[in-house]
Amino acid sequence: MTMTREQREQLILVVLFTAIACVVGFYLVVQPKMDEISKSTDKIEKQKAQYDNSTNTIALLPSIVAATNVDEVTVVTEEKRFLNTEESEFAMIVNDSAAKAQMAPKIIKWNILDTPFGTSGKYAERSVKVGGAMTYHSLGKWLAEMEKMSPYIRVLGISVKRTDSYGTNGTEVTLGVLVKK
Repeated sequence: MTMTREQREQLILVVLFTAIACVVGFYLVVQPKMDEISKSTDKIEKQKAQYDNSTNTIALLPSIVAATNVDEVTVVTEEKRFLNTEESEFAMIVNDSAAKAQMAPKIIKWNILDTPFGTSGKYAERSVKVGGAMTYHSLGKWLAEMEKMSPYIRVLGISVKRTDSYGTNGTEVTLGVLVKK
């Protein structure tokens, strides 16, 4: 079967229009849908990653809760070790540590004006002057004993003056005491 020239041209035009329609259809309909599918796939992958991360976090939750409970117990224990604002509690620590160091210092002066300590406003540092006649060795031993008894006492200053007694010195120690308000 032979085609006439006119039939061949019509066939070529039909094929060209069909090809053009396919190309236009691809770029106007198929390509946007493929982009949507790609974006949805990326979104699904991100959500899967978030889900996996959440699952890992949930798996760690019991250990986090246990660690928090341990920390709470530690905080409560340390809170109990804080000194109250009463002078008698501090005097007891001074006297007990002095007895262990075999000496007898005296509390000379309390500075009642509390210096705020920390950001919570629940704590303050109070300064106290303690003095007496002691040797260097007994001074060091006394400070070590006091440090063992309470971690919330620190030395702010030491003043040592020579006395007439052999081996002893007039000593004033300024201590900072961390107290709960």
